Amino acid sequence: MTGRAAPGEHRPWSLSRRLLLLVVLGAVVPLAGVGVWTVGTAARSGETLLRVQLDSTLASELRDIERRWRDRQSDLMMLGENEPVRLALTDSLSMTRSQSAPPFVSGAFAAMTGIASATLRDRAGRLQWTIEVPGTPGPPADQGARVGVAAERSIGVTLPVTDIISGDTIGTIDAQIRSSALLPSLLVQQSANGPLTGVLRGASGALVPPGADESVFQPDGVDRAGNRWLSVRKHMDVLDVDVVVAAMLQPYVAPFQRSARLGALALFGAALLIVIIVIALMRRITGELDRVVLAAEAVSGGDFERQLPVDTPDEIGRIAIAFNTMTESLRRTM
Repeated sequence: MTGRAAPGEHRPWSLSRRLLLLVVLGAVVPLAGVGVWTVGTAARSGETLLRVQLDSTLASELRDIERRWRDRQSDLMMLGENEPVRLALTDSLSMTRSQSAPPFVSGAFAAMTGIASATLRDRAGRLQWTIEVPGTPGPPADQGARVGVAAERSIGVTLPVTDIISGDTIGTIDAQIRSSALLPSLLVQQSANGPLTGVLRGASGALVPPGADESVFQPDGVDRAGNRWLSVRKHMDVLDVDVVVAAMLQPYVAPFQRSARLGALALFGAALLIVIIVIALMRRITGELDRVVLAAEAVSGGDFERQLPVDTPDEIGRIAIAFNTMTESLRRTM
């Protein structure tokens, strides 16, 4: 009996195959799993980094817009909340619809910046006067105080004028604020790779930097080139607009993907090296074991002169010493 399988009989796996399977399951498969996980988390890491930066940029933009709005609001209240205007609004006979703004109002308006036009109405909504920067179209008189009806690249706002004694609303000021007075970056061509800031005004459209694609400011926006963008937004109640900051995702994801690919290649190389080393060791071990098997088969056939070389002091060498001692004892016995 040599231990070989008869024809048609299932042949069990050799020791080398079992050792190789153990290495693959115990080392190569986990390393491959780590590589796949690393590549898969690259995009999420880049997206998380971008969202953090967008949140920070949005917070900074909102602070700047609120600061600039307070300046414009102060100017508008100077036009509306003064004694002559209050008296005019409470006296229906003091002003007519065709009357122009008083000289002191025109003078104050001329010294202001960032306001394209201002319109005063009484509590019934009747037009009292309109004043505007020359060459700047204001809102049509028949459209009243509707927020969002603005000249190009401007934002419409409505502020109440109150009676200083009763606190009742006695009129309104409808104003068109130049978008550049609130967000100067809207007039500057910006890099497509960096965050872009825009203002969305609902049905009135969007104010975006020159050359920017409005679609990138929408949730999960995609530009004309097919690049995916991320955006964050915050509604400003006082202006009734959404301030949106958006940026292209790929420049932030690419470094993580590149690192992930390099890491995956390194893991693949490590797994390949492990397999090569294991195969080399298995060939040595199984080669030594094959010599022992052949020698044992020779002794079982009556060749008591067979000896094994002792090349190493390890377990294989100890087996060879024990085998040689056994055959020597058999020769003396026979």
